[in-house]
Amino acid sequence: MGGIQADINTIHLEKVFNLDMNFGLNIYLKREIGKMLDLLIGLSAPAELSGTLIEKVTSGEDIRLINLDIVRKNYHELKKAFPYAVSYTAVKANSAEGILELLNEEGASFEIATIEELRKSIKRGISPERIIFSHPAKDAIEIAESFKIGVNRFASDSQEDIALIAKHAPGSKVMVRIKTSHEDKNHNSLTGFNERFGVTPAAATNLLRSLKSLGLEPYGVSFHVGTQEEDVNAWDWAIMRAASIFKELKNEGTELEVLDIGGGFPSRYKSKIPALSEYGEAIHRSINKHFSGALPQKIIIEPGRAISAMAGITFGRVINVKPCEHDDSRYIVTLSTGKFSAGLFNVGNGMFFYRKTSSGKMKNLSGASSKKADIHGKGGASFDRPIEGDDICMPGDLKSGDIVIFTGTGAYSGEMTTNWCAKSPPRTITLSNNAEMEPLLHNTLSAESPTDETAPSPALA
Repeated sequence: MGGIQADINTIHLEKVFNLDMNFGLNIYLKREIGKMLDLLIGLSAPAELSGTLIEKVTSGEDIRLINLDIVRKNYHELKKAFPYAVSYTAVKANSAEGILELLNEEGASFEIATIEELRKSIKRGISPERIIFSHPAKDAIEIAESFKIGVNRFASDSQEDIALIAKHAPGSKVMVRIKTSHEDKNHNSLTGFNERFGVTPAAATNLLRSLKSLGLEPYGVSFHVGTQEEDVNAWDWAIMRAASIFKELKNEGTELEVLDIGGGFPSRYKSKIPALSEYGEAIHRSINKHFSGALPQKIIIEPGRAISAMAGITFGRVINVKPCEHDDSRYIVTLSTGKFSAGLFNVGNGMFFYRKTSSGKMKNLSGASSKKADIHGKGGASFDRPIEGDDICMPGDLKSGDIVIFTGTGAYSGEMTTNWCAKSPPRTITLSNNAEMEPLLHNTLSAESPTDETAPSPALA
């Protein structure tokens, strides 16, 4: 099979990136990453990006590409899966200007956790009327500035925070956040929040009761089951408790308006996860059951990684490869893209290695014999590890100067980078299909035929 006839439509990436993408993908990667690569046809870059992407990377610049077409596609899939809810995209997942502008054009609403996120959102033309401040811990400065800008909907879980809202944002609408189970368990999520955020249903009811006397409007109940939640039924317990709060307060004459079920909707990095439609159906059944068919006036979801994670690809390079002294079967590999310098904190990112050949094309190294490896970033400590695990492998002939590509880096990676050791983070470029724009790469309509069409799957955490 020629390099320009890949059976999962990866030819489009070859044309754009000048890469040989005919690796032996497993079923999951064929379906999910393959879809992502296919959408990159016609990919183009801002005019200020001259030269080829590979030239940029090999000369020392790490780059993160965000495909806006994938962001748009995921946003509409989410809306289709939750037709009964309003989506407030979590700005914390990816606040790249291109993403905020795209989602704003699509009519999305937004959820913020800091005043800095609000400022960035307003700068991109987002109306404060479509923003909620859902972090339950805020100081007076954040609340006052948010209210002055026009944000008047807040989440809270403490009397102190509510008192600050009453003082600096009078008349605002307040949701109270509850814990997501009766135990400090995080279901099947990557990271849970029960230990830090939320109160018991009884405490939440009392906080909501206190709002009117403080000049605030009881708005609703919110919660968050944790990020990358793989159990479609994880929302059920909190929905049940929220329904009991709605009913109790209604009996007292207070009609709550909003049920905010938070985020947690996953992205398929490695393991198989349920489809978004399964989450939408399970949550709708739960709400119908516990609210006895009388749905809240408004249901809010706060998606993050489900929208942007698989839209991102990060390019870096191999800095050094050396044998491990205490285990000659393993190697220590240092990359320019690390946990801190590139924000690679998420487990399950796909990792691929390439080498620039004498002809200028990029050869996929997946077919080479593999060796076990400990993968590190450029940071000055052993815990700077973008991918961890005893089964991580590298191509047997990997060497300094080779290219490394991480997939699934469109959520949180850009937000969690640091300048530790003064290492600059990858430059983030948002792109979309636009044949009229200058192509990102040139002279890439042909690609080298792969040397091994049955190459093993790429390294995964």
